[in-house]
Amino acid sequence: MSFLHVTVTKLLEQAFSQVEKPPASEQDAVAAIVIEELASEQRWSESFAKSQDVLAKLGEKALAEHVDGLCVLRRGRGVTR
Repeated sequence: MSFLHVTVTKLLEQAFSQVEKPPASEQDAVAAIVIEELASEQRWSESFAKSQDVLAKLGEKALAEHVDGLCVLRRGRGVTR
């Protein structure tokens, strides 16, 4: 394994040592899974960050409806009249 002076956790170091054992094709498959998972996590983080304004507005609207008495409980669920 040849990394350029990268500090990693012990667990990640163990994972790297395990992934070195199989043939190159299996190593590439594991790498592709890890890369896709990291990309997916990044997309989720970006999507969630962008949704904060929308969520805040929905929360404000729900609170305003509650204060105005427009939201009532029916069978345990909030229903807007």
